[in-house]
Amino acid sequence: MKCAECDQKAKWLIIDEPPYEQLFFPLCEDHFQELCHMEGEMNLDFEYIEGLSLDRVVQIINEKWLYMNKKYRNLLNQYDKLKKELDK
Repeated sequence: MKCAECDQKAKWLIIDEPPYEQLFFPLCEDHFQELCHMEGEMNLDFEYIEGLSLDRVVQIINEKWLYMNKKYRNLLNQYDKLKKELDK
């Protein structure tokens, strides 16, 4: 897999959240370090993918996607509960 910014081999998979256009994008070591410096490592969701099979990368993406989906549903449920309480 190649870096989204250059043609080097990707070592990291960045997992972003909407509203960004690209939710999953691979980065080489240099571009990953640059992004960590700009955004802060604690603010990023990423996985080290060098040497992983494609099946494992897909599994990681699916796990993250399910987590984000559950997180969204929980927020919707909390919102609905609060709205019902306020509408009484």
